[in-house]
Parts: sequence; C-alpha cells; structure tokens
Amino acid sequence: MKKKLLAVALTATMMLSSVMSVFAVDAKDTISGDLTVTTFFNEKTDAVELKSGDSYTFKFKDKCGGTNNYENYVMAITGAIGDEYTGADQEVLILRADSWGWGGKMSDFAAPDAAAGNKLVFENSIGEDWATWLAAAQAGFDCEVTIARDGNSLKYDAKTGDHTISCTATSGIDLPESCYVFFTGENCTLTGITTTKGQAESIKPAETTEAPSTTSEDQKMKPSVADKGDNQFVVSTAAEEEEGNSNTVIFIAIAVVAVVVIAGVVVVVTKKKK
Repeated sequence: MKKKLLAVALTATMMLSSVMSVFAVDAKDTISGDLTVTTFFNEKTDAVELKSGDSYTFKFKDKCGGTNNYENYVMAITGAIGDEYTGADQEVLILRADSWGWGGKMSDFAAPDAAAGNKLVFENSIGEDWATWLAAAQAGFDCEVTIARDGNSLKYDAKTGDHTISCTATSGIDLPESCYVFFTGENCTLTGITTTKGQAESIKPAETTEAPSTTSEDQKMKPSVADKGDNQFVVSTAAEEEEGNSNTVIFIAIAVVAVVVIAGVVVVVTKKKK
C-alpha cells in the first residue's frame, strides 16, 4: 500500500512539475535551440533582457502546423518573467508573425482594429495575398526578426520567407527599465533559433496617419489573446471558453491530487514509524 501511494504521489508530482515547466521563462544571454508550440502561448523559449539602446536579431525556421495565418510564431515583450510574469498585467507588446499585435498593461499599445487608443500600424509586403504566405509557412520558411528599443519606442522588423513586416510604436506611458523578449506561438515549430545582440539606433516616432489596412478578415476574426490564462481582448466563442475552463479544472485537479496524495504518504509514514 505504501509503495502504491508513493507511486501515485510521484506520478502526480511529476505531472504537475511538467505542466509548470511549460510556463517557466528564465533570462538568458541568448535564445537558441528549437521550440514546439501546441496551443496558443503554451510553450515558450527563454528570454533576453531588452533595455533602451538594445537591439536583437533572431533567426529561425518557422513551420505552421495548422490552416490559419496566426498559427505561427509570436514574439512577446514583457516587463517581468518567471514567477512575476502572470499575463497581461506584465505585458508590453505581443507581436504575431502575421502582421498583427497588441499591448498589455505595461504600455498603452492597442491592436490595429481597436476602437481608440495608441493603435499599432503595421506595414508589410504581403498585401492581400495571405494564401501564398500561409502556404509558405506550412512548408516552413526562414525568419529573421529584429526588435530594437530606444526609450519608450520599439521598432519591429521581420522577414518571413520572401515577405517583410514592420512596425514602429512609441508608448505613451513609460516602459519598464528592463523589458524581456521571448518567443511562443500557436501550433507551430521554431527550429535552429539563434540570437545576435546589437545596438539600437535612434527610433523616429511612427507617422500619426493610420496606414491603409493590409489585414485579412481571418486575422481580425482571430481572438487577440496575450495569454490564455487571463488576457482576452475580444469575446471568445462559448466553445473556447468551455475549453479554457476545462483546462483550468484539469490543472487544479492535478495540483490537488499531488498535494492530497503527498499528505497521505506523510501520514502513512508517520504512523508506520510509531
């Protein structure tokens, strides 16, 4: 009986540790290696620190595992990592591979389709030909992503296959002295990630005139979610909410089982000693 209880406790603890490790993000000098992302924002790379004057260029191969533009890499810029990072409250800017993004509570950035606010303006060479772009992503294309910071201004330049995407934005509220950059995504694999650190040049504020939209209807329909834990920018479908609630219940159940079983083992061991 004792061995069975120990086995159950060990299994539950390992499962819980495995789940928690998926969400852990540590600060490193560089981001490297491979990353397979299942559901949105689930798995993440480590992070590099981004201060004013810093610039990073990341290279990797992105392979889309789905049928939607947004099922590719996501680059996150946050004001905290590790246990201090819980979601939207610590987010500065979330940038998707398909020329889309939004801000968190550590900036005043807003999605391009927001009703008001400091809306992000993207420029890209894709135009309306998202079908060709998606086909290239599904086959797997080489990406080169650069993020630079000058005070409260951020400049994003990306090359995804044969196309370029860029966005320059200045926050109306001060950004944290230390920001952190990491990669995640949805239903995709990022392989051969490399990092090169450089020095950012002075960033000119973006033009205030809003550029013509090059966003497909599929992009606008996709819920803009910085973290499925607690940050949803548009109303989800009932099915998505039910799925999220179910995942939360399963996670809590694993944690409770681990705690209860371990407590039971302690009691059994104590009685045995007496």
